[in-house]
Amino acid sequence: MFSYKVYFIVIISVIGCKNSTSSQKNSHDSSINKSGIEKAELTHLGDTTGFFSNCEELIHHSALGGLQGVEANPDSLRNLYFGDCFDYCKETFQIIFVHKDANKRTDEGYDFLTKEFDNGCSDYFKNFECFAFVCPRRDPDKQEDIHALNIDFPVVMRIYERVSEDTWRFIKKVTAKTYEEYALIRFKTIYHLN
Repeated sequence: MFSYKVYFIVIISVIGCKNSTSSQKNSHDSSINKSGIEKAELTHLGDTTGFFSNCEELIHHSALGGLQGVEANPDSLRNLYFGDCFDYCKETFQIIFVHKDANKRTDEGYDFLTKEFDNGCSDYFKNFECFAFVCPRRDPDKQEDIHALNIDFPVVMRIYERVSEDTWRFIKKVTAKTYEEYALIRFKTIYHLN
């Protein structure tokens, strides 16, 4: 009878230790970052942070322009900022910045749009929706013809949408066989048409 009591106590102790270790592990693995997203969730979904890690360099390599290769209303294609990373990042990417206020996107003077974008490092571009397109690209400044296409097709790209500050949600991985497909994928992404 004594041996059954000892055996029962040992089993209870082992289960208690296992549950204690398991709950400690879960509380550690699901620590929450300042944007409220669990780190375990970020890792699981392929989400990431850091596209703004060298923000001043990103602004320096950005331009105001229009989305090319798509037939749509010109107001939905113009006054977008495009930020490129070629040298200072692990993988090349481009971020498209879409101002949340449609009136500012149609402003011909660009004053408000440019001022908000140029000050974006201080507030994580809070007035812009941001989409990162990660794929192999060449720096146009290092090509013989700076106006030549700097992507080889077909191209596989990973697409992310910024959810808060510098935390990004993975949307999908997709292959574009042509420049036209590439342009359409970007258009549909920034206007949530996918």
